[in-house]
Amino acid sequence: MLRIAAMMRARPMHSPARQRESHTTAAPVTQNFASHGHNPTSKLLWADDPDVTKKELMLRKTWVPTNNPFGKAFKLVTLQDAGVSFDTSGCPVNPFAPRDAMDGRNFLGKYGPNHAADPIITRDGVPGGPPRVLAIHRKDTGQLAFPGGMVDAGEVASDALAREMVEEVGAAFAVIAATMKQRGRVIFAGHVKDPRETRHAWIESYAVHLHVDEETAASIRLEDSLDADVIGKPVWMEASKSNVDAMYGDHARLLRLAIRKQERVRMCALAYSFIGMLVVILSVALIARDVDSFRESVEMVD
Repeated sequence: MLRIAAMMRARPMHSPARQRESHTTAAPVTQNFASHGHNPTSKLLWADDPDVTKKELMLRKTWVPTNNPFGKAFKLVTLQDAGVSFDTSGCPVNPFAPRDAMDGRNFLGKYGPNHAADPIITRDGVPGGPPRVLAIHRKDTGQLAFPGGMVDAGEVASDALAREMVEEVGAAFAVIAATMKQRGRVIFAGHVKDPRETRHAWIESYAVHLHVDEETAASIRLEDSLDADVIGKPVWMEASKSNVDAMYGDHARLLRLAIRKQERVRMCALAYSFIGMLVVILSVALIARDVDSFRESVEMVD
């Protein structure tokens, strides 16, 4: 059985030789992306064992879209069932890898998909302005991002979503975390662009959106995060173009997707309300006509 450990001993993943072999022209990532949302010292939960086998890797799960008459849905299938290819070293090949991607897993913990959970919590902005989104400052890059993180081994993505939210923005958000599990809308599940991804490892996000009313949002006190990977307090970021464009990784795309879907929900609600009003008006008009007809018939009898 081919072991990835042999490949690692033969040529270190981050060595110049390894980069040349993978046709990489860019230098290795120098920022400390190491383990946002993880405890890097917990090898069993975070990083792959050096002796992980191809058979094990083929059984890893990846998100794929499914046909659903009520809208796009997603499900987890094995890399083997998803048709992900493996190279001669026994590593899964990232179907979305940039052309200059380095080999190995760089700062990611696992070969293949590394699963993340991203809660997207929005509220209305100022009248006529864009909505606001709950965001944290990442310590590794200083960029604004969703208060999410990585899904631990054996953990369900929806549970990771609630756990990460409380860890990164405080216990005051526990109620919203619970509400998100019940009423949140899964807007995306799959590959997202990330500066840590390589030819053999990538990030897949399970993104859930919840729009909260002003009373709920205003009642929550923003406190300093206890997460070592987060700087200071979370913020309600105005979703202006410049702010969104500056967000970490693929979070800008996910936020715009959430806002578009929320706008569709709002428009549908307005349409249903308008249709409801028309039904009431027509019903009243029909009743009035019937009443007039009844009066006329009574008068004719008299």
